[in-house]
Amino acid sequence: MLDKGVKPELEVWYTDQLWLLKLTYLIQFVMGFQSGACATSKGLLHMLDSAPMQSVFFVLGVGSLQAPMITVGILSGLDVRTGMEDNLYYRRHEPCKDNAQLVEKVVRIAREPGREIATPKEARQILGLSEKPSQY
Repeated sequence: MLDKGVKPELEVWYTDQLWLLKLTYLIQFVMGFQSGACATSKGLLHMLDSAPMQSVFFVLGVGSLQAPMITVGILSGLDVRTGMEDNLYYRRHEPCKDNAQLVEKVVRIAREPGREIATPKEARQILGLSEKPSQY
């Protein structure tokens, strides 16, 4: 991966997985699975305190924990992940229509405390990716 310029992205479910990391990574803290980290602000901060600080961090919450964990992540200055892979509901008892609906919700949550949304170009810079996608 490193020889091809591919940036590893790791989903970390609990802190014991973090001791393996030696390089800069894209790390997604997966919060809310029964075998993973506790989906609370304290649980997220513990994961962050245990991680290599040169990494780029995302947080995601599973199911009904998605909106609360995204909100905590945004307020903590982290990047977030949303989508129907992790959650099929827009709100309690209301299935989401598509991923765009969940992304729009994140944008509203982020803008409320003044957090700006990265453009695709800015996101590529944050992630350390080339402006032009590689083809293999």
